[in-house]
Amino acid sequence: SFLGAVGGAVNLATAVIHTFVNIVFGFTFAMYMLFSKETLSYQTKKILLAVLPENVVERIFSLSSLSYEVFSRFVSGQCIEAVIIGGLCYLGMLLFSFPYAPMIAALVGFTALIPVIGAFLGTAVGVLLIFMDSPSKAFWFVIFIMILQQFEGDWIYPKVVGKSIGLPSLWVLAAITIGGSVGGILGMLLGVPLCSVLYCLTREAINGKLKEKITEPEESKGS
Repeated sequence: SFLGAVGGAVNLATAVIHTFVNIVFGFTFAMYMLFSKETLSYQTKKILLAVLPENVVERIFSLSSLSYEVFSRFVSGQCIEAVIIGGLCYLGMLLFSFPYAPMIAALVGFTALIPVIGAFLGTAVGVLLIFMDSPSKAFWFVIFIMILQQFEGDWIYPKVVGKSIGLPSLWVLAAITIGGSVGGILGMLLGVPLCSVLYCLTREAINGKLKEKITEPEESKGS
């Protein structure tokens, strides 16, 4: 019914606003930590050096530095991808004369910060709004978003985000799939940067082993 559709739209909008508030709070907390990162890093290193060997501490900080670099590039890639998907959604809605184009496109772009399925969260609100204006346009809007989302998941996300963190497209899709099956939306969000960190560590370990095998025959020839 109409009232049921409106109630569903209100509930979904409330959930989106609640998520937005949590993101803003988390972002603010992260900014405080970022501005104090030198002090926190110095204090943490002192504590670790007091209880752990120096080589272990250096390894921990090396891993932390790699993780920080990967996650920062991941966030910037996510933002670029969200702007692209929001822009494409806006242009497509103008092209097909869908109503509420600016608002829905902005919502789709914002929720696209959640990998792969995020745009569908904004789409649900968009469908309900368009449905109240024109049920037939709501149907075609769903078709349009499905095509756009398929294009985003198969091409834009792996190319933009995967390239920004140095992870091949195949592993981006694998990280999203595995992360989603293990941890849901949070798993999808963290799966890609975590996979990138593991990918870098594995590549570093393999290159080190290969370098050792190459230098061993040269040393034996010299002796």
